[in-house]
Amino acid sequence: MKLTHRIEGDALILNLDGQLTGGPEADQLVTKIRSAVESGIRLVILDMEGITWVNSTGLGKLIASHLSLRQSGGALRFVRVPRRIATILGVTRLNTVFEIYPTEGDARRAQLTGPPR
Repeated sequence: MKLTHRIEGDALILNLDGQLTGGPEADQLVTKIRSAVESGIRLVILDMEGITWVNSTGLGKLIASHLSLRQSGGALRFVRVPRRIATILGVTRLNTVFEIYPTEGDARRAQLTGPPR
């Protein structure tokens, strides 16, 4: 999995590309999010458009990141989730745990209004 990032205002935006299946790249994702939390970032947006597959280890990394942000008063939001990944999130019922938005703008605006219903 390839990971690129940028900080815009109070948000860390991470673009993910490839397979989220564990290993050093998935550990890098968790480390990047933890570092952001430690530096005061409270909103992390994962652009999932380039993700082609996620397995149980990858889902575990996403859950750990979600919990880390929640404990610090922050939020982890997914944007541009491919249909295949949305299906996996639906089957595992993680679509009821994670905040999922169509665009980065929608995820940013939700910071003021809360998660979608």
